Amino acid sequence: MNDTLKSQLSALEKINFKVRGTPNGYTLSYNGNESYMEYYSLMPGISLIFNHIHSKKLPAIDECSDAYNNLLLSINYCSNGICEIYTRDNNYLYISAGNLTISKEMAQNSYNYPSASYEGIEIFITDEVLKIKNSLLDEFKINISSIVDNYLSEDFSFCTESLDVLYPPFAALSELNRLKANDRSLIKLNTLLILRLLTTSFAKLYPSKKNAMTAQQIRIAKAVERIITSDLSKRIPIRELAEQSEVSETSLKNYFKGVFGENISEYLLNLRIEKAKELLLSTDLSILEISENIGYENQSKFSAIFKRETGYTPLAYKKISK
Repeated sequence: MNDTLKSQLSALEKINFKVRGTPNGYTLSYNGNESYMEYYSLMPGISLIFNHIHSKKLPAIDECSDAYNNLLLSINYCSNGICEIYTRDNNYLYISAGNLTISKEMAQNSYNYPSASYEGIEIFITDEVLKIKNSLLDEFKINISSIVDNYLSEDFSFCTESLDVLYPPFAALSELNRLKANDRSLIKLNTLLILRLLTTSFAKLYPSKKNAMTAQQIRIAKAVERIITSDLSKRIPIRELAEQSEVSETSLKNYFKGVFGENISEYLLNLRIEKAKELLLSTDLSILEISENIGYENQSKFSAIFKRETGYTPLAYKKISK
């Protein structure tokens, strides 16, 4: 284990991650196994991390640590969920499914996951890559400094919604991880391909401004989320929520989707279905009582929506799940 890797793992242990060695790398878990990362050191200065987050917040590495100071480049691809990052240049970045970010900075204070769910891939590059000659980087004609110059000449972070030719290698990495076929050589090959494409002009990436939001916009979205989820039996019109927030309905919808990755109706539907599943399995409430509990006055309408979303009627779901 090289010094940079030791520094990274030590920094994570200091913020209560548990590090466990595996045949191919390391698994880092937080709060039991609720959230975990699969960490692969591919070559000096280049690591890849598969993130599996099921929490609303994770601590960030202390900015005084060597792991923080040695960071040269962080490339993040989100395959599912949404992540909120407050960066050193005082921006809030939102990474949602299909988004890619390239950054010179790590998050400040914490990583926030508004929907308590996030799956993604991070390529973590430290300055060690510039200090040690690497024949593979030379063979693939990869120039990390060129990537920094291409995408981060003026800003700390670059975000895009269009992956262009980068999609296949990221999709391949996601599929390898999903199948638990974490072949180190295939992970390294796809990582090198990503870095090669970023070095060249083949990847046509265009910056997205939709990922950045102000602190006020975020406060409004999160305040509305607290209101609408405090009692699922109530249905509050968007117009009323917008009036309370002192913004237009369109602005409120945009703020909410920007933070939570779904519009308000989709977000509430998913919460109601999950709550219904929980009540079906953990209580003796009738279907009518459950439907009223989650905001459906009409039992038949609730049953039809539940079947559409799960493939089962509420009673059938209760039977097969016991």
